[in-house]
Amino acid sequence: MMDNKSKYTQFCQSARLPLHMQPWWLDAVCTGGSWDVSLAFDAEGRICGALPYYLTRAFGLQFIKMPPLTDYIGPWIQPAEDRIAKQERLYAYEKQVITDLVEGLPAVHFFNQQYYSTFTNWLPFYWKGYRQTTYYTYIIDDLTNLDAIYDGFKNTVRTDIKKAENQVDIVTGDNPGPIYQLHPQRDFAVSREVFDRLDQALAQRNQRRILLAKDYHTGEDIAGLYVTWDHHTAYFMLAAIKETRRQSAALHLLYWEAIRQMAGLVKQIDLCGSILPGPEHFSRSLGARQTPHFRVYKTGNKLLKIISLLLKKGYD
Repeated sequence: MMDNKSKYTQFCQSARLPLHMQPWWLDAVCTGGSWDVSLAFDAEGRICGALPYYLTRAFGLQFIKMPPLTDYIGPWIQPAEDRIAKQERLYAYEKQVITDLVEGLPAVHFFNQQYYSTFTNWLPFYWKGYRQTTYYTYIIDDLTNLDAIYDGFKNTVRTDIKKAENQVDIVTGDNPGPIYQLHPQRDFAVSREVFDRLDQALAQRNQRRILLAKDYHTGEDIAGLYVTWDHHTAYFMLAAIKETRRQSAALHLLYWEAIRQMAGLVKQIDLCGSILPGPEHFSRSLGARQTPHFRVYKTGNKLLKIISLLLKKGYD
């Protein structure tokens, strides 16, 4: 009899699940622990819900947390609008699927996951003692009219783009090394090994693009943008700029070029924005739609609760 992980891996061969929930993605990034999945099944025994999780251990404690380089992880629920007409029955179906997923999670000392913005009902988590914090990302929903997207940029962004066009060349690369080296290591707690493992998995499936801004005169790498995508959405996963060139307009030109390239591949772009003031301002200036998504967490250890209170992390 197959276990959940094997069933899920087989299921994903035909189902169109989001990028960060793909088994091959999880295989690449979950190197410091292991990954598994909670599944929900319909009356015929078919998978109708999935919630992968990354399980790690430290100091004798078990944790479920976000894998490295992974912005979101689920849950996925089989759409039922074509089978269920009444809104009340849709809510009931959704509630049951999410409840089954929550009950299928292992008991751990600390749980922390971030979900796609399409997941909007965390009540079954709340009823089981979990808590939630709302985060925000920025999404460009419609890529069919590039002129409208450009017009939606903040005026200073359009000025920066024009300025950067005379200062840097935008090239497409096949080596993630420059982006890794440009990114301040104090803000990037991911090993080069994990980054390269994921890059290789994405490159094999032609689901990533590396864009570099090079100084027009010296050829020096000034900034880089790492873009990934699935069947529906492109994710601006990682942006970096050289510390000494932070006043450069290169990043705005990089983002604009990436938007133009992704317009022919996907329906929307998730800028994977941060709630920190600097990155939030940058994402907002591109005219993208502010979009909430959930971070759901739970602490099952008294010592961790005390530590979280002292650190003001809100993990209680």
